[in-house]
Amino acid sequence: MNSAARPVVFDHVTKGFRKGSAQGSLRDAITGLFGRSAAVSQEFLALDDVSFDVAQGEALGVIGPNGSGKSTTLKLLTGILVPDRGRVRVDGRVAPLIEVGAGFHPDLTGRENIHLNAAISGMSKGDIRQHFDAIVAFSGIESFLDTPVKRYSSGMYMRLGFSIAAHIPSEVLLVDEVLAVGDVGFRARCIERMQQLKREGRTILFVSHSTYQVRSLCDRVVYLVNGKKEFDGDVVEGTRRYEQDVMKGAVGERAATGKSAGDAPVAIQEARLCRDAGDEGVIIAPGDPLEVLVRYRLERAMPSAPVLSLALLRGDGVTACVLNTREQGLALDASPGVHTVRARFDSIPLVPGKFSVETLLWDAEMVVVLDQITAGGFEVRSEDRKPINRPGVFTPQGSFTRGEG
Repeated sequence: MNSAARPVVFDHVTKGFRKGSAQGSLRDAITGLFGRSAAVSQEFLALDDVSFDVAQGEALGVIGPNGSGKSTTLKLLTGILVPDRGRVRVDGRVAPLIEVGAGFHPDLTGRENIHLNAAISGMSKGDIRQHFDAIVAFSGIESFLDTPVKRYSSGMYMRLGFSIAAHIPSEVLLVDEVLAVGDVGFRARCIERMQQLKREGRTILFVSHSTYQVRSLCDRVVYLVNGKKEFDGDVVEGTRRYEQDVMKGAVGERAATGKSAGDAPVAIQEARLCRDAGDEGVIIAPGDPLEVLVRYRLERAMPSAPVLSLALLRGDGVTACVLNTREQGLALDASPGVHTVRARFDSIPLVPGKFSVETLLWDAEMVVVLDQITAGGFEVRSEDRKPINRPGVFTPQGSFTRGEG
């Protein structure tokens, strides 16, 4: 396939680093001259024979626990690192959103830093003039445009940096966890901006720990574990597999401590949407019902019945609504064994967009989460089935009238 169709290619890439170093510093070199043994180095593979590609106009999510190789992947794509083996190719202009605002000068104003940072990023004077107003409007720092950025809050600093990077003319956008900070409204605007860039034909590679944001933006996901590719495919299946591995203790903090979900007396074995998925996943119309089947296991009897809750989450992590068994008057079975519950949302009056269903099993007082799993994702589409973007969570029922104050 020609390079224009696949602007990002990772071909059997391996990248190793050394833990410790043998004469890797001046101190080690000097101690070596006097006969003292230097630290023994050990090589580990941050990426081990990883392959994937990204099509033109596609958004690929890269997920995995800390130390899985996500940041190394981005550094290879930006040319900061070179592979030990394999081939990395990125065609076209690249806009990296890796360390937002890294090129800012603290003593320069926001206006001056826009010109400086945009020029460093490769924008011409004409491009800067063309996009300047849009950059300022998106960042929301109009009132502080002529204030030195050293007086900005961390949120203002980040908003300005993202706004500049998101308006750089490019064919490929590389994004690394920049949406982990900032208020909820701005995170939603960042997702909407990247969705707009994707509709314009940009190719996006999005590294994130937020499976909600990945599901909202990406068409496909690559799941990395210990430098190896664990999964490459459907974004809902891939993010769900990652979340299940985290809850089981197969990856992440539980894996590091040797604890697993099997040690716990309570576990959610299954949570799934009771609705058929087509080629584009599960799609419903505003107002449609939705059912979820949940199967949980108790190793031993509990003194009080646990509580099951299901939260509908928008792609940026905002909770749209929550349904739980305690408020619905259903007491779950607290005896040992495997038990099944079917939850039903009678109507989903949500604004068109992508959502996921988060399933949580609580103690009787709803203070401690005993287990947690994602039941899957779904998309709400209007009657003509065309995906649209609109702010908010639910479709309001209201009207306007003309009149005088």
